Formats: sequence, C-alpha cells, structure tokens
Amino acid sequence: MNKILEEEIQKGRTIIVAIIVTIIITTLNTSLIVAASYNLLFEPTILVIHIIRFLLTIFLLWLLYKGYNWARWVNIVLFTLFGAFSIFFGLELLTKSIIVTDFFGLLMLIMSVAYLGSAGFLLFSSNVTTFLNHQKSKMDKYKTKSLSL
Repeated sequence: MNKILEEEIQKGRTIIVAIIVTIIITTLNTSLIVAASYNLLFEPTILVIHIIRFLLTIFLLWLLYKGYNWARWVNIVLFTLFGAFSIFFGLELLTKSIIVTDFFGLLMLIMSVAYLGSAGFLLFSSNVTTFLNHQKSKMDKYKTKSLSL
C-alpha cells in the first residue's frame, strides 16, 4: 500500500472514531434530555426504551466502523433526521420562557450540529470513503480465506 493511501485511511479512521465518540456522547445526552423533558411535561418515561436506543446506536456505529456500506447510509439518514429534529425541538424549547428549557434548547441545537456534521462527513469525506472501503476489503479477504479452508 502506498503512503498516500495509508494517510487517507488513517485520516478516515480518525474521522470515523471522532464521529463514533461524538454520537455516543450525543446519544447519551439526547436520552437524558428526552427522559428529563418527558418526565417534566408528562409522566415518568420507560428507561428501557432509552437503553435499547443506545444499544442500537452502538451496534450501528460498530457496523459502520467495520465498513458496511448499508450501515453508512442508515447512519446518514438517522443522523440527518435526528439533526433536523434537534433543530426543531431546540428552537421550540427556546421559545418557552423557562430557564431550564433555554438550557435544553441550546443543548439540542448543539447536538444538531453534531448529528448533521457527522452525516456530512459520512456523506462527503473522501477519507471516510477510503477508510470504509479498506475495512470492507479486509472483511472480504477474511471471508475468502475462511471459505477456502
């Protein structure tokens, strides 16, 4: 492998790891904000739903890191939807005249940047594409070796 390709793969890996860390932190914050908001406005929420959502997020991010192209597209769609929802919900919270909702509103707007930025990197970064193709080729080589045994 040539040096330029190795550098692109390393940059792509760094971006993917940064996305994974950002989304895990953001997902934890989202779950806490949604649970807290729901508890304040309605009734106690079921914690199991937030745990399942978090575990599914971790699983999709792991599949993304492994190089599955369909996982990349699922994450792009979900990050875009969550980003748009975060903008809408954040602006809605900012229109309330309660200090707590202002804090949550600003936090939701910050989270929208994380989601939409992650979707943008997955969609437009050539380094990410190179890294994911490298990961996929490693899987393909492993499958080929295991089939030939």
